[in-house]
Amino acid sequence: DSRAHVRLSLLSDAVAIALRDHLRPDGQYNLERMLHDFLEAGGEAKASSSCMDHRGLSRLRLIDGVTIGSMAELANWALASDRIIAF
Repeated sequence: DSRAHVRLSLLSDAVAIALRDHLRPDGQYNLERMLHDFLEAGGEAKASSSCMDHRGLSRLRLIDGVTIGSMAELANWALASDRIIAF
């Protein structure tokens, strides 16, 4: 299979993307739907446990397929990657 394996690490305020039941006004991007599509296409996503804790989000339900990750896991992902894109 020639497809790339893409991993998404959600840090800082980006962890909110992993939460369920986004309410968006008509015409606005639905990041929950976009993340769901990414996961359905074979992507992998982890929300930082420390970022979730810091924002009081740890007890909230995440989108199916998103897991809680650690900084050690992020470091291992970076070491194993051919390319890293950060934004």
